Amino acid sequence: MNNKQAMAALVLATAAGLTIPAPARAFGASDVAGTWTIAARKLVYSAVMYTTLEKDGSCSQALKVSGMGMTKWAFDRCAWSLQKSELSIRIISSPTLPDQVGKTSVTTIRSLTPDALQTEDQKHEAQTWTRTAEWPTEFTKQFDDAYAAATKVD
Repeated sequence: MNNKQAMAALVLATAAGLTIPAPARAFGASDVAGTWTIAARKLVYSAVMYTTLEKDGSCSQALKVSGMGMTKWAFDRCAWSLQKSELSIRIISSPTLPDQVGKTSVTTIRSLTPDALQTEDQKHEAQTWTRTAEWPTEFTKQFDDAYAAATKVD
């Protein structure tokens, strides 16, 4: 298809009300590296997760789920990689969710600004990650305590 044919196809598709997906943009690892937070609310539960993506490809995550007077925590150490717009996170270790070790999640980065990361997961659910300087003290302490307890030798 030459340029003239491509333009005609685009005009025809636009006139018919069709949308043409934008080509996947390639993002660099240095753009994505850093500390991010995401929050969600469903019914009576709220969840907050912090993820730190290190430049060396290692990462760590802490999740706090609260609701109905209870709080549950989940933590993992992970490895991440980026291929164009596909962010993959593979769990390396987890004192709270050992059955998740070795599993990989893949999310598509739709847009990236210095302060926000718009993603879409494999279920086509959109999420907004917000860049933050660091984890709150409570998250850091819970993470460190969970890993210390998991490696404690009696």
